[in-house]
Amino acid sequence: MSTAGRTSTPKHDIVLIVLFVASLVAPVIDMCVRPMEARTPTVELRTPAPVPTLEPTLESVATLPVRVESWWKDFFGLRDLLIGMRSYTYWYGLRSSPTPEVLRGKHGWVFFDGNENIACDRGASPLSTQEVDAWVKLLGARRAWLEARGIKQLYAFVPSKLLVYPEEAPEWVKILGPSRLEQVLAKLDPSWNADVVYVKEGQLAEKQADTPDDPAWFPLGTHFCDRGAFRAYGEIMAKLHEHFPSLSPEPKSNFKSMPAPRQGDTWAKRFYLDHVMLQSIKVLVPTAPRHAVALGGLPDNPRSDQDRLDGARGDEPRILVFHDSNAERLRPFLSEHFREVLWIWRSDFDIDLVESWKPDLVLFLFGDRFFLLTSPTLDPRIQDVKSDFDAASEILLSFDPVKNQPPLVPQEGALVEPRDGATWIWTPGASDTVLLPRFEPPPGKTPYLHLSIDSPWETDLHLMFQTHAEPSWARRRAMPVGLHPGLNEVYLALSTPDLNGALLLRPGRRGGKYRVLALELRAAGE
Repeated sequence: MSTAGRTSTPKHDIVLIVLFVASLVAPVIDMCVRPMEARTPTVELRTPAPVPTLEPTLESVATLPVRVESWWKDFFGLRDLLIGMRSYTYWYGLRSSPTPEVLRGKHGWVFFDGNENIACDRGASPLSTQEVDAWVKLLGARRAWLEARGIKQLYAFVPSKLLVYPEEAPEWVKILGPSRLEQVLAKLDPSWNADVVYVKEGQLAEKQADTPDDPAWFPLGTHFCDRGAFRAYGEIMAKLHEHFPSLSPEPKSNFKSMPAPRQGDTWAKRFYLDHVMLQSIKVLVPTAPRHAVALGGLPDNPRSDQDRLDGARGDEPRILVFHDSNAERLRPFLSEHFREVLWIWRSDFDIDLVESWKPDLVLFLFGDRFFLLTSPTLDPRIQDVKSDFDAASEILLSFDPVKNQPPLVPQEGALVEPRDGATWIWTPGASDTVLLPRFEPPPGKTPYLHLSIDSPWETDLHLMFQTHAEPSWARRRAMPVGLHPGLNEVYLALSTPDLNGALLLRPGRRGGKYRVLALELRAAGE
């Protein structure tokens, strides 16, 4: 046999075989030596898949392969080290981001681009005129509802990092027009002046004092640092002063600027590069005693937390805050001024909580992604969507829950089964969904949906929709609805123009068994 074309030797073959076997064995050894927590994806800010179990049920057997695969992807040996090596290659070798959720800017700055965030910030994906009008209508309805109960309100909006530091973004990222938030703010009439504060100009001014070790925003994160937060706090307090003249912000002399003991907001952890990808920041440490005491969350609301002043005076207001992640740096400053503060991390307006807690003021504290990730969905108790549905005579979709006809189609690992006079949806995980029967939206009319659904616990339902211009599923094209344990009657006005008739239902943020007893779509309008 000729060996003229052979380029390796037996010794080389042995080395390759050893390396190949080692690559197979090393993950197994790692799984035996290190605990699972060392490889857990919690640093990626998501809940890892649970250890799969097998129960003597059809549902358990049918979903076992999917659950095993999900668990394995989250915990296989050397997972964290391999992801870190890949991230290092992208960030330092290719000078690009290891994930499409993040852009690598100039000087290694991070810009978040999940859910088409950058496109909306730079004005490349604006709201339509009808969508802006729907938002203005929703905000007005909320304001009227609160005023009727003697409750004041304030919307405080934080700009995205791109709008504060456009010079640090990649060269191709150019601002083309107003962001979605700026579109809505421009449409509000002067009566809103006391009820809205947008802290963008203050952040642009604050960044002028930046130094390499003291930026106003986290270079590797998506939020402002303490200095930027303190500037926003002052502007929010100035607006609150118009509602409560006794309120005024603390002077900055009550705080000392010091190097941060930890990295704070950074994507380095999620890249598994926190040992090499570092940032220098400073924190504001109070020099005067603090009076706000953390009380913990509400027993039935895992996304809540409370602060209360020790020795509070009776005239100090009590406020309820609906917020997103921008509240993290603002909370220590704001909580010092109110008799009691209830912080609720959610974007939808919880009417039941407002009525039961009875605050003096409701503060809506969000980044401008609020108008990217949510849709203008009116609660039927603020706008009588139920009456609009009942008055609508044109039926677009009538669902038979006894037979599951026309069928709800399971997506991902979900299961759908008609039994006991209803259609049951079983979702093993929070991302599992069902595709609703398609309907044909009539031109010039508003579709109204009624869904009767039984939930095993308190959670948030999301109804996602598509348009002809954007025929894909995205979080920003979703309507959130809070569900309580037991039977819920949900009424929604699908007022978004250009609907293509496709709807996707995520029953809840938690996997479980949800029972659909009724589903119908009607249309009304010219």
